[in-house]
Amino acid sequence: MRKAAAITALTAGAIILAGCSGASPGGESAVDPGADAQQVTIAMVTSACLPMYPTYVAHDLGYFAENGLDVEIQPVNGSAAVLQALLSEQADIGTPGATPLIFSAVEGQDVKYVANTMPGGAFSLITPSETGIAAASDLAGKTIGVSTADGGEVAFLKAVMQAEGLEDGDYEILVVGEGGQAVAGFSRGDIDAFAASPEGVAVLATSGLDIQDVSGTSTGHMFGNGLAATGAFIEANGETIGAFGEAFHRAAEYGMENPDEVLEICGRYQPQEIEDPEFAEAMLEAFAKSQTSPDGAEFGYNNPEHWQRIVDDLVAAGELDEGAIQVDALFTNDFVEAFNK
Repeated sequence: MRKAAAITALTAGAIILAGCSGASPGGESAVDPGADAQQVTIAMVTSACLPMYPTYVAHDLGYFAENGLDVEIQPVNGSAAVLQALLSEQADIGTPGATPLIFSAVEGQDVKYVANTMPGGAFSLITPSETGIAAASDLAGKTIGVSTADGGEVAFLKAVMQAEGLEDGDYEILVVGEGGQAVAGFSRGDIDAFAASPEGVAVLATSGLDIQDVSGTSTGHMFGNGLAATGAFIEANGETIGAFGEAFHRAAEYGMENPDEVLEICGRYQPQEIEDPEFAEAMLEAFAKSQTSPDGAEFGYNNPEHWQRIVDDLVAAGELDEGAIQVDALFTNDFVEAFNK
């Protein structure tokens, strides 16, 4: 079963959403959804716009409204808070990471991915080039930074290290915070590497550090945050999920082709994110990699083999018991056709 510390992290997310503002921050939809539109609240794993831009673009350009949806965007702090918002019915759709969702399922919670929106992976293992570290295997006896203790980057890191024959205790994990804190950690010599999200990669890439990715190829099965909902919401609101995902998909493709428009839109929601154009462009480039399927699969498709390998990684790391969860309880591909109309 899941370790107790992680269970505490899930329940700690309660009421976070209730403290957020009621309206979508900073932007107006280009299309009036109308009085008959279906109300949908989405709990976002971060307050940042750039790494989650399809939701903001779909809202701003009126894609959601065109599909009969009136979407309220509610940022929260991390996957645990997203899951808590879904389970407490404070949100209808959320954007959690796969590993926290697996742990919640083991605890008996019925939340599933309805779309894998980051099939290209969400994390990279980054080191400064000057360290001479050329591969993850060189990190034996070293300290590796992570942004949070219970995030998906920890599972990613352990999978990378296990592939190199390194187990817990062969290296140290240090929680240092987000990308800016990682830069400081490198400068002080506190960490030798950092398990970075696309945002973290962008921060490091524009910080003046000469960085390299030593992730290797062992984590090609690992993906990032997706769209998720409770089993009850999925059963009762299939058309809503299909409409939401189709608009999200259109916005993702629009953003890939029109990065300058994404920057302009995100500037209306989170102006501070585009104050440094170099950083903003690096962020979009990193996110583009994560949302591109390495297998050429249709948008939103959940690969059962990839889910199984993530579960197997957690078992190998001692985070789950063998047979604790069946992967078909973690996702559905019932909406892939609707998402790709």
